[in-house]
Amino acid sequence: MKNLKIINTRLVSENTPAGQKFSVFTNLPSEISSEEICDAYFFRWKIEEAYHTLKNKMKFESVSGQASIYVEQDFLAQIHVYNMMEDMIEFVEDELLKSDEKKSKYHQHLNENMAIGLFAQDFIKILLEENGRKRYNLMKTLEKDMQKYLLPKRLSISQKRTFRKANKYSANQKNSF
Repeated sequence: MKNLKIINTRLVSENTPAGQKFSVFTNLPSEISSEEICDAYFFRWKIEEAYHTLKNKMKFESVSGQASIYVEQDFLAQIHVYNMMEDMIEFVEDELLKSDEKKSKYHQHLNENMAIGLFAQDFIKILLEENGRKRYNLMKTLEKDMQKYLLPKRLSISQKRTFRKANKYSANQKNSF
């Protein structure tokens, strides 16, 4: 990139399915349509959400040692735990969709912060339980506990959010994992 004197970029703008304007700078050639670029961005968004969860909620960058073997072990262990947790969250959310108990204006989804906290608190006990029936019951209890913390899934934000410079309530910034 240092050797290049000029980098050609273009601004791509499209409307999202929610009706909001979406713009992105890209150096992709003009043969690729703006619709294709926006579609690719939205496919990538799920990956960005996963990175956010790993880094900020599960403290992915917190490793137990400095040697490369420890970093690698922590990396593999955290990815494994993340995958188990995501499988469980997806299962619980699928169960919520099947049940008609809670009818609300919006579709419901799990509060990810609470799900991570509950998972971290209970899953090691489940893994260490030798009795299969007790392990199954502990797993079902964890699923029910996760279902208690639901949030509405809205398609778009109707009003602009205002941000404060300082966090007035530091208790809501505690680690969940």
